Amino acid sequence: MAHLSFNLLNTNSNFRTFSIKATSSNGVPSSNSGSALSKKSGGGPVILELPLDKIRRPLMRTRSNDPQKVQDLMDSIRVIGLQEP
Repeated sequence: MAHLSFNLLNTNSNFRTFSIKATSSNGVPSSNSGSALSKKSGGGPVILELPLDKIRRPLMRTRSNDPQKVQDLMDSIRVIGLQEP
């Protein structure tokens, strides 16, 4: 069983730490000793289940559209039609 530790930056600039445990795809814990993360197991991707309240949107990578530009685009498509290259 692999143990991972994450530090999440909360909105009030405090760090929170929690642990995640991962098992093999068939649910049987790994029998080898040592860190499962440092050895190549040749397995597939690791899937982690996180509670939704632990997932945060990146603060500096949010996208938004300018409402005026969206309206201009809608008006243009209405008048000219959708143009394809």
